[in-house]
Parts: sequence; C-alpha cells; structure tokens
Amino acid sequence: KLRPQKPLVRKVTLKMRSSTIPNFLVGQFKLKLAPYLDMLVGLPVKFVLSQENYLREELDKQVKKAKFKRYGLSLQPNLRIREETNIDLILNSSKYEAKIEAKVSLGEEKRPSAEGRGRVGRMFTSREQVFLYSEFLANSLTLRSRLGLGRSLSPQIFLALLKDIKKKDKLSWLVWERDGWSAEYLQNLDEPDYEVSLSYRFQNFLRVELAKKKEANYWIRLVGEF
Repeated sequence: KLRPQKPLVRKVTLKMRSSTIPNFLVGQFKLKLAPYLDMLVGLPVKFVLSQENYLREELDKQVKKAKFKRYGLSLQPNLRIREETNIDLILNSSKYEAKIEAKVSLGEEKRPSAEGRGRVGRMFTSREQVFLYSEFLANSLTLRSRLGLGRSLSPQIFLALLKDIKKKDKLSWLVWERDGWSAEYLQNLDEPDYEVSLSYRFQNFLRVELAKKKEANYWIRLVGEF
C-alpha cells in the first residue's frame, strides 16, 4: 500500500504586496493565484522543495500572461516551504504606478477632517515618471490636482516637482520609505509653507501618521491604502 512521504504540506498562507499597484488590484491577483497554490496542500514537503524553481517559474508565468503583459508586471517570490507553507509575493509594475489613500486627521482642526488622495503615474525610464496627484478635501468639498515629474533616487527615496493645475504654484516633494516607516516633506516653492510627516505601517492597508505644517501644531492622521 502506497503512503505519502511525511511530513506533508498542511496549509499554504499567501501574502502579496506592492509599491506600485493599489491594494484592491493586488487583492484581485491574490484571488487568481490562491487556488493554484492550494494544490500544494497534501503534497510531501520534500517533493515541493525539490520543485521550488518550477513553482517560482509558474508563479511568474501567471502574472506575465498576455492580458497582463501591457502592465510590465514582475514578481519577487519568497517561499518558506514546510508543513505550514508561507508564500510572500512582491508584485510591481515597470510601467505604471498608482496609489489611492483615505486620510482622517485628528487634531489639525477642531473636528476630525477627512480627505482622499490619488496618484497615477507613467514611468518613462526605470527611475523617472510623470504623474497626476489629486486630493479631495471632504470638509470643504475641494478638489486639488497637481502634475508631477518624479525620480527615484534609490529604492527608498523618491523626489518630485509638482505644479498645481489651477493655482500654478510649484512644490517639491521628498518621500523616504523603509521597513514599514515612511517620511514625507512637501515644500511650497512660491510661498514659505511646508508639511512634514512621519508614519508607520501596521498592515498593508493601514498607517498611522504624525504630521506638521509651518503654521500648525503636530496632529495625527489615520491612513487607509486602497
């Protein structure tokens, strides 16, 4: 009587994240890959380990199918194969970058204020991009849009120049990110005004941020990423 060689894969946990693709789209890719990875359950750990390179290649093929080809997707898999297998995937695009955020500020004004922020960019080299950056302020029902030209100085540092579409004022924007921490500095180049912030990411979709403007005290923001 044939019996599977123990130990067996009993559970597969899949995590995906991205620095260029919104979380709701990453979730769609996760739904497509999850059934494929669930097939590992019940297989001998030793066998899955022997097929690790094949598994990496197949995962890469899934995100490079013809219907996704125009997005220039790349996948960086981190596989920890054991009885309770963990698969962490970093999915990014070499052509586009998009982010959607909802922010609630506590302490900036007398009552909590909410805003939505969106950024959509098109990369024309591996480091440079042009993008549209928009903010919607819920309390005043105001929409602000800025055109930007940005460059990644390193994997952790992004620098950009922005121009307000209506007001025509220009701003510089510096972003640093590493190990769940991020810092931003936004400087108005036409007026003596700035905003600086430091945040920590608790989940893929949630950050807590400490912010300050030139003429204001520090306040707290809750940031949801979609």
